[in-house]
Amino acid sequence: MEMSSNPESIIFIDADGVWRWLSGPVALAQQGSITDGINTHAIDLLNRLAEETESCFVISSSWRTTGSSEEVIDEHVKHGFKKELFHPTDSCTGPVLRKRANEIVEWLARHVEVKNYVAVDDERPKIPKAVKIDGNLGFNIYNYNHCCRLLGQPEKQLQLKYYSPQTVRRKARLAAAKPS
Repeated sequence: MEMSSNPESIIFIDADGVWRWLSGPVALAQQGSITDGINTHAIDLLNRLAEETESCFVISSSWRTTGSSEEVIDEHVKHGFKKELFHPTDSCTGPVLRKRANEIVEWLARHVEVKNYVAVDDERPKIPKAVKIDGNLGFNIYNYNHCCRLLGQPEKQLQLKYYSPQTVRRKARLAAAKPS
């Protein structure tokens, strides 16, 4: 997918709890899809969401303060995100302790070309188009379909490799019950 220099559809993404596992038994249960705390299924789903909705990613995570915009995007790419899916100019800015909703609203005000957006976060920003992620499960097929609806796209039938929250919880219980 070719990205225009002024994309009209944006997916604001957080990292921890969305595509990076929070600590706990769910992370242990997902050993087949976890490397250094990375939820590869969530990253696959987010890439697919951006491609199918012709959207760009904008980083709204506190990770954005760990380096230049290019360095932070490169860190995401290292974990499996597709570089061409990131917004070409910048990510959200501001001190880490500021409310993310304010940063997103300010970013949208600077980018009047944006017609549609969704924010994906494990702490629901108080904005109309936000999808709250269960930080112990990460971005999943239900979140994917919720984002599709908010971006005005039909829901998709996805492959079984994208675990449902029920499957992840069941795997977590089984992993916790196994003797060491």
